[in-house]
Amino acid sequence: MDSTVEVINLWTGAPPGGAGPGSGENLTPRGALTQISLPRIIIHKPEKPTGAAMLMCSGGGYARVDIVNESTPAAVYFASRGITSVELVYRVPQEGWSIHAPFLDGIRALKILHAEAGRLGIDKARLGVMGFSAGGHVAGMLATGAADEFYVHTDEIDNSPHGVAFAALLYPVVTMMAPYDQTMSRLKICGKKPSEDLREAFSVEQHVTDDMPPTFIAHAIDDPIVPVDHSLMLFRALRAADVDTELHLYQSGGHGWGMGKTRPSVRSWSQLVETWLRLNGMLPTV
Repeated sequence: MDSTVEVINLWTGAPPGGAGPGSGENLTPRGALTQISLPRIIIHKPEKPTGAAMLMCSGGGYARVDIVNESTPAAVYFASRGITSVELVYRVPQEGWSIHAPFLDGIRALKILHAEAGRLGIDKARLGVMGFSAGGHVAGMLATGAADEFYVHTDEIDNSPHGVAFAALLYPVVTMMAPYDQTMSRLKICGKKPSEDLREAFSVEQHVTDDMPPTFIAHAIDDPIVPVDHSLMLFRALRAADVDTELHLYQSGGHGWGMGKTRPSVRSWSQLVETWLRLNGMLPTV
């Protein structure tokens, strides 16, 4: 791997948004983190940085963070392409944290990356987000600014901005609205019988404006976990707001492909993202 790795804890004191789990962090046999009490970012620094960077949010239905299958291999790949790739280890609800905790961690991570951009070789105008499944929901909430109202200033790092220049969403959870609300993410974030206001507050498509950055979306039509309608709904909202967007629908591939190691039908997505980043001026043309 032609990169070096640095870990930065997100909060200098106790993280805001609850008391946290009672036991230590756990890595499941399938490579997902649970019982997260120390939210952090894992920065994969390229050997030949281009200045571009992305904060990567793994999925896990807001019950765990599936880094081994999703953000880690993606970070290794994109770092090899000259992109500073940053894994977000975020807290999840139902482990003593509030429903706002994942988004507090995401905003804080972006603020740290903006504050440390010079040292890390990041061009702040080319810092974006990438998200998988529930992590796609985190990334979408960050890209729309929908999570801003949850955030509370804690120290001088919070004086930094947290805007993003692009968003790449893979099989993302988008909406908490019926009839496409039958996801674990909706249950963990909004509960069993949420109000309409709560559903809207956490539905990414409800917050799309013409200020949203260029957005890439990829989804498999046969996804049994998050219906492809989530991505179609977001694509329509982006089009209506005249936001630059690109949508790729795969005939098959299911859900949770990560880099597509065992799903050849969807393996092209990483190259498609790279091409799209060049199109939007985030990477040098070749």
